[in-house]
Amino acid sequence: MPEIPGTHLEIGFIQYDPDPKGRMKKFLVPNSDENGITGISSATVHLPINDQSKDFLKRVFPDLRENGQELSVTLKNGNLRFVHAESVYVELYADVNADHLRGRRFTLENVAVQT
Repeated sequence: MPEIPGTHLEIGFIQYDPDPKGRMKKFLVPNSDENGITGISSATVHLPINDQSKDFLKRVFPDLRENGQELSVTLKNGNLRFVHAESVYVELYADVNADHLRGRRFTLENVAVQT
């Protein structure tokens, strides 16, 4: 999709194969399993919210709810929030099964992961 107005952030949609590990393993080197990350429960995207970005997000997510400076949508396996901020960054909330990861936070470029 094109960039969200006022940002350089693009939204992409991917349809996953029900068994990607079997067929795709030779192409991918996922390490989430061995590192104890079992999934992503929610994501928060911090970005400048204005009328253009709000209209764009409402077209992409028809069920988008507005609450002040926050927009949110409930997805099949979690929640996606858009929060007004001057600069763009993303927070992912990971589900983990490894005790040494619980309550940790780490950053990869402009994405923060909270467990």
